[in-house]
Amino acid sequence: MWPLISKGDKVFIKYKNINKLKQGDIILFKKNDFILHRIIKIKNNKIITKGDNNVNNDFYEINENNYFGVLFKIQKNKFNLIINSHILNIYYYYILPFHPIIKMIIKRKKKL
Repeated sequence: MWPLISKGDKVFIKYKNINKLKQGDIILFKKNDFILHRIIKIKNNKIITKGDNNVNNDFYEINENNYFGVLFKIQKNKFNLIINSHILNIYYYYILPFHPIIKMIIKRKKKL
């Protein structure tokens, strides 16, 4: 989930009824390992997720048996970022679309 969540950050999850999830929510589910990915779309009661740093959507079936909850707080060092729909909307619609460009700039700077 980089760049929103970095190595060493602590994430806090709370349970939210699976039927109340919405696009943009970041959820914790299990498919072999635990996965924390963003809901891209909910269509016909099917939840489609994708990691912020991934190109393709996930192909996991998410249901009440493997769903654990939704991200509500990230602790970065001693700074707490409370996740609410307003913050997620800003990130999801205004920052995330530029992620490939940001990633390319970071790679270029590392080469210098």
